[in-house]
Amino acid sequence: MSVKMKSWRMSPKTRIIVSESHRFCREVNETYGQRVTVRQVFYHLFSVGIVQLTSKDYQKVCRILTEARKRGYIPFDWIEDRSRVPLWNMLYQNLNHFINLMANTYKKNTWLNQQNFVIILIEKEALAPIIWDIAKEYNVFVFPTKGFSSWSMFIEDIKELVEYFGKDKKLIVLVLSDLDPSGQYIKDDYVNKFQFMFEELGFKMPDIKKIAVTVEQVQKYNVPPMRKRYKNRGFIDIWELDALDPKILRNTVKEAIEKYIDLEQLQKDLQAEREEKETLQFLIKYGIEAHSNDSDIRGEEFEY
Repeated sequence: MSVKMKSWRMSPKTRIIVSESHRFCREVNETYGQRVTVRQVFYHLFSVGIVQLTSKDYQKVCRILTEARKRGYIPFDWIEDRSRVPLWNMLYQNLNHFINLMANTYKKNTWLNQQNFVIILIEKEALAPIIWDIAKEYNVFVFPTKGFSSWSMFIEDIKELVEYFGKDKKLIVLVLSDLDPSGQYIKDDYVNKFQFMFEELGFKMPDIKKIAVTVEQVQKYNVPPMRKRYKNRGFIDIWELDALDPKILRNTVKEAIEKYIDLEQLQKDLQAEREEKETLQFLIKYGIEAHSNDSDIRGEEFEY
């Protein structure tokens, strides 16, 4: 969605930022059907040498992207704020509308025939949709922890989910967090919570693998650092998840998931799911017709 383009007397630097932001957002949207965050655009602009990794330049990019969208230079739906989720109820036109939509949401439990059960813990909630876009193809569950996760998420959500879908299977936990002191503490926090669940609640101890951001990725992809001040440590270089190119992030998640699942078995189960959906659509079609005919008959009897 974009508004009608309005005149804008941009400085040369602003014009460069708008042009490269437009190119980057369009590429990600058209290639992956995925919107990006302002922070991802900011890191991209730094990677191509347009801005510096400073809070001043970040605020500048925020202002320019806001103005660019308001003036119609960049569509609003190419950039999203994933930190603010609205609360609302799904509404339906009628019973037939509801039944048809529910049929399309049918998903087969593809973990029944797998040896491992895979879940993902990601520090940044804003990046969860990008991860989910890949994970959902394998029915992998994604948990945005917003930094240090709550005990409720582990004791209630993760424990119940794993015991239901991952019974008698090896639990694999893929972790995505910043490469900084907090990111390491966050992973340690995950380990400690799983250790408590193992010792006190009889929960199976998982294999925990950090897949991003890693030192190897920083070196391989030349990921730009940000200088951040920590108490008693001064200024140090850190690497945020947002700094990883979306393509790299997606490929990293895809490769990690495929390492721990039986792809051949997954394809068999997905084919069975497609066939079961066809059967379900058939039953719904004739069930709706029968319901409509029955309603007509009851209506005629009432009029009589």
